[in-house]
Amino acid sequence: MKRAVEPVFIGIISAFVHQLCYIWRMQGPLLYEVAYSQDTRPFVYRALLPIIARFISSLLEIDAVNVLIFLVFVSAYCLYYAIKYLCSTFESDAFKASTISFLSCAAYFLLILNCAKVYDLATGAFFALLLALLARRKYFLYFLLFPLASLNRETTFLLIACFAVWLVVPKVKMSRMLLYGTAYQIIMCYVIHMYVIDRFAGNPGVDFLWRYPHNFIAYASAPVPTTILLAIVGTGAYLIFKGWNKEPFFLRTMLIVLFPQQLFLHLLLGMPWEMRVYAEVFPVVATLVLWRVPAQGIVDREVNTVKNKAEYSN
Repeated sequence: MKRAVEPVFIGIISAFVHQLCYIWRMQGPLLYEVAYSQDTRPFVYRALLPIIARFISSLLEIDAVNVLIFLVFVSAYCLYYAIKYLCSTFESDAFKASTISFLSCAAYFLLILNCAKVYDLATGAFFALLLALLARRKYFLYFLLFPLASLNRETTFLLIACFAVWLVVPKVKMSRMLLYGTAYQIIMCYVIHMYVIDRFAGNPGVDFLWRYPHNFIAYASAPVPTTILLAIVGTGAYLIFKGWNKEPFFLRTMLIVLFPQQLFLHLLLGMPWEMRVYAEVFPVVATLVLWRVPAQGIVDREVNTVKNKAEYSN
């Protein structure tokens, strides 16, 4: 019975992505502009999926727009399995990991529903996977995927602090891995960002959309939606901090590192009530919120948490 659930999860995810692609198709040339990198700056800088779409299109002689839609479906499946991989780092029950991953995907779809971008699903998938690799200390694969994630979205630089903190927290000392790994990520982010800026310099738009202080004014001028948003955030914070000490140590650490960075960026660059900009930290938040289990698993969870701390401290 449990094995039959996962295909149902994938089917529901497929249905949502199909609806999302239908909405994009109804927006005129949007998908064409994205597939052929004719979008405005800075959105055109998120170039990974369009580059792959055009490459496959040139090989198979298929319209790049159709390939891009296919890649969006692949991104959604990758999001599901990446969050599941992250959950399974701390949870041995495969069914529970699948359920958490599916519910996280469902919540993620709601998160990006307002002005969703083609690269949003890939962003969540990359961050969930890279965080899982970081937690498992699989640094080679982490470094291998980091440039691709950076080409998908420049906010991948947020992981540099996560990497540095995670290497320092268990053993408070400097190491070659910390120095070389941090330098590598900074160089990759810089090189890729300079490449896309130069490559798409002729596209209309600007490099950064500064929205401060207009977003503050918008929040202040609309007290009802702002209050609703704060209530939702407060509920999530309550669910997370209610059992804070029982949550996986890695997830708690990543939340502390990632969320302040994203909040700062949102206040400077984000549009009011645009929660999709928190896609990078969402896999951590969703996993923490959905970590709640029936009473029968409380003891096991506490034991696993202790084991995780001991494992990561070695």
